[in-house]
Formats: sequence, structure tokens, C-alpha cells
Amino acid sequence: MEKCFQRTLFEYEDYMHQCSAPTIVCRRTGEIAAANKEFTALTGWTKDVLLGNEPNLNVNTGGAASTATSGPNTGRAGLATPKLSAATLDSVETEGSRKQPVFIAEILDDDSVIEFYEDFSHLAFGDSRGKVYKTCQALKYRTKEAAEAAAAMEVTPQRDPRKSILSSRVIRIDGEHGISKIEKDGKVNCRYCWTIKRDVFDIPMLIVMNGLHNWQGRMTGYDDMALDVHQYVIFNKDQIAYTHQEKVEYACQGWTEQAQQSMDRATGYGPTLFAEWSQADTDCATHLTNVGQGNRWTGTYDPGDDATAVAVLAPGCPTKDRRCDCGPANAKVDDMSDGYKQFLKMFAEAQMHSFEKGWGWWYWTWDTEDAPLWSYKKALAGGLMPAKPWDRAFDCDADVPAFDLPEFYR
Repeated sequence: MEKCFQRTLFEYEDYMHQCSAPTIVCRRTGEIAAANKEFTALTGWTKDVLLGNEPNLNVNTGGAASTATSGPNTGRAGLATPKLSAATLDSVETEGSRKQPVFIAEILDDDSVIEFYEDFSHLAFGDSRGKVYKTCQALKYRTKEAAEAAAAMEVTPQRDPRKSILSSRVIRIDGEHGISKIEKDGKVNCRYCWTIKRDVFDIPMLIVMNGLHNWQGRMTGYDDMALDVHQYVIFNKDQIAYTHQEKVEYACQGWTEQAQQSMDRATGYGPTLFAEWSQADTDCATHLTNVGQGNRWTGTYDPGDDATAVAVLAPGCPTKDRRCDCGPANAKVDDMSDGYKQFLKMFAEAQMHSFEKGWGWWYWTWDTEDAPLWSYKKALAGGLMPAKPWDRAFDCDADVPAFDLPEFYR
């Protein structure tokens, strides 16, 4: 089973490299097994510390230096979450000893830990294919010296932005220098989604968590600004593998919750609109990923010299085999099956439902040459859109059917 775990972990490390959201992977025990540099920039926890290669010198446990045993940030049961003592290089490097990675419980505040394990229990033993969308408070990594310096300065020391660990794909305002300042009282307010990946015996094997640092409290004081969000399920190899049913469910659940969180100034930026979306359920449209670079759906995506992208050279559709086909991806609407048309219309209406929890939406474009899933005009004429966007047959309060469609295309 360890080989299965390592093989799966290897695949996710590729995904994390191309994912701009802070991401970690944990074993089912809660031990952290992988983290990307965006997570390090957000929380200060380096990969070497998380994986046990360097001593964990964190002294930030999420509470003030008081002895309170109940109330906010002390756990719902009035008990503090047990934390491992800081490891030392001497203890982790003795001959034959196993390095001790950090546990997920050590990087969350007490209330978030309790919620995490409640959700884990539900997913591990109840909803085996479920996902969790929650807010949490992650603890910033602080050594004793850094904590004392922060207390003396009454602000958290910031690193020189010229020494950024993030790639040029992340602009300055959302780069390390900005992301490292999103904290309050040693905690970072996060929105995160996570799921459990299972082994060949359907036993929980690893936990994949994407955290989204929110824009709450950022760039305040402007009455003529709104946050622009673009939502897709086709540009990373995890979401592109969702079934037709899962894509609609994610549009309803994940994007609705994200819109509501973002619109609330207590948890997000405030005014939020969704100024780009489509009905595409694959990345098969001609030249969508750039000219001649292939696609994730069939496992032919090769970005060449682009250092900000990672090749995907294994089929990425839900069946993950050679049946993954882009042949009919740009078929005319008249050539689509009735079942696929039903899915596309429901997928569009689910997105409209979610995005209207914000300030509304714009579709990708009015018309295209030969890609109907990116053309509002072609979709409307072919019955893939409601005749009036405010008069929809489906909304997210209804159950999403299990579409009777092959998952290698349609």
C-alpha cells in the first residue's frame, strides 16, 4: 500500500506545482506528506519543516499567553489540541529513526482541528465520495525569536519581496510579500476544500487540501472596485476528472459557498463578480491550452519551455485510460446527444445559480468559430442555455441526476 501511496503522491506533486492555490497532501493519519510553495508563502511553514527534514521550532499554538480554557480559539470542549513538542535534528537524524512530519492538527487552531476531524469521520466512514468546503484558521509558523520580534514591533516582520519564492505567474499584489501579511493574531483566515483519496481496497489513503487565502480586509476604502473571479473545472487534472454529475455538484456546492463567502465582508472581499465562465467540461477546444500543446483530457498536454506549467502526459478524463477522446469535443450542437445537451444546460444553469450569489456574471464570449461550449450564441440557439437566463429549469436546490453518459467524453 505504501507503493500505491507514493505513486499517487507523485501525481499530486505535479498537480501542486501548477496549482496557484496553497495546497497540502496528508496521510490518513494526518501527517503532512507534501506542500507547495504557495502554502509556504501563506503560512510560513516550509516544506522541510512540514516533512520532518528540519526541526519544528514553531511556538505559535493559536492562543494568547493566557490560561483560558474555554471560549474562542480554545476548542469547543474547553480543551486545547495536543501538539507534538518541537523536534530537534538530533532526535530525527539518529540512525534507523524515522523522520517525524508535522501533523495537520499542529497547523490549525483548536476549533478548526475539531471541525476537520468531524468532517474526516463523516467522509471516511459515511460519504465516501464527498468533499468538504469550510473556513478555518491556519497558524502562522513562528519561532520564539520571530514571536518576540513581532511582539516588540507589534506587527509581523515581512520578508524582502525581492527574495520571493513564488514564480512570476503570481503578481506582486498577490505574491509572497502580500500573501504573507494576510494574518491576524498569528492566524490566517482561509477558505479550503478537501477530499479523501482511497486505495484499491477503498480504504482512505490520503487527504488533499486546497486552501484559498481570501481577500477579507484587503484593499478597503474603495467604493468603485469589485473582485473579479474566473471559475473553471478544466484547468487542473483533479477537477477535470470529475464525472458529469460531480461537475454540476461542484458548481452548485463549491462555487456557491465561495461566492457567498467572498460577498460577506466578514469573510471575503465584498463586491464579487464572475466575469468569465463557459460550459466546457474538457480542455479539448482547439488551441485552448495554446497552439500545439495538447490537452489534459487525453494526456497530451506539453507546455514546452513554460516554467509555470507542468506537463500532463497521462489521460485525465474520469476513466483515465485511452478511451479519453477529444474527437467530438468541438462537434456542432446538432450532433450532440440529448443526454449531453441536458448536462450542458444543467451545468450552465448551476453556474448561473452560483454566480448570482455574487454581483452576477459574464459569459466567456458571444460567439466563436467552432467551439460551441465557449459560445453563448451557439449554445442559446442549440437549446444548451435557458431562453431567458433568469427563467431556469434547474437550480441548485434540486438533486443533480447521475447522467447516463460515458465519462470519456459524452
